[in-house]
Amino acid sequence: MFDGPVEFAAYLSDRPTRRYGSSKDMPRKPALTAEEKGRLILELISGARTLSDAARAADVSTQSVVNWRKQFIDAGVKGFAPLRKDPENERRIRELDDEVRMLKVALAEAHLALRAIKRRVVTR
Repeated sequence: MFDGPVEFAAYLSDRPTRRYGSSKDMPRKPALTAEEKGRLILELISGARTLSDAARAADVSTQSVVNWRKQFIDAGVKGFAPLRKDPENERRIRELDDEVRMLKVALAEAHLALRAIKRRVVTR
């Protein structure tokens, strides 16, 4: 059919390329949920599962499990980091505190006015 590698290469270059299993052809198998990944990584860290056993159980490569473990550990370490104050949140908190103070004053004034009205009605 082909007289040599050049003709075969020309044949391949003329054909439209089609990758089977790409996202255009069919949907990818859904990954594990975050809870399932977390449970699997906890088993891995505790020694209840080996790396290859965890990968087999999740039907993924061992590299995927290694990546999940790294993400899991990094996220846990970030939980110990001090919280950074957000200037926008700090400004909003000050505004809300000021509003609460103003509302308390308004409520106190309304309460005093109501007491004064009740005293006038009772004394008549």
